[in-house]
Amino acid sequence: MLQQPVIQILGKRRAILKEDYDVGDFIIPAGFQFDGASMPAWTWSLLRLDPFGRICAAALPHDLLYVNCGNVRGRDGTWLQIPENEADEMFYERCKDGCDMNWLQSRLVRRAVVWFGDYDTYHKSKSAEWNRQWLWAYNHNII
Repeated sequence: MLQQPVIQILGKRRAILKEDYDVGDFIIPAGFQFDGASMPAWTWSLLRLDPFGRICAAALPHDLLYVNCGNVRGRDGTWLQIPENEADEMFYERCKDGCDMNWLQSRLVRRAVVWFGDYDTYHKSKSAEWNRQWLWAYNHNII
């Protein structure tokens, strides 16, 4: 099971990362806001998932990749460009192998990401304004 990120829930569809989170190839600095697992509410009970529960270990890095169009700072400080399909695959692998999901759950959440996820749509979230400022600092190597 993957280490769970330390988060604080700010509202129904918003949480903030309280401590840096190690994803492996990159680290997400504290302060990033995200909306957890972006799935219709009826799917949470169907799949027995909480949008800010165990799936956060997969949703958090996926959300950073989406909000910054696949650009992340690698462990060595160089910038990585991770295409949308690789971000979706990373999400699926983290769900399947690290979030204690069964086969059906991991396949269905991956399908939902492919159908409904898009690098361009994340900017409409409740965290968009905060993240514009956070991303400016992140992209300029300030945090």
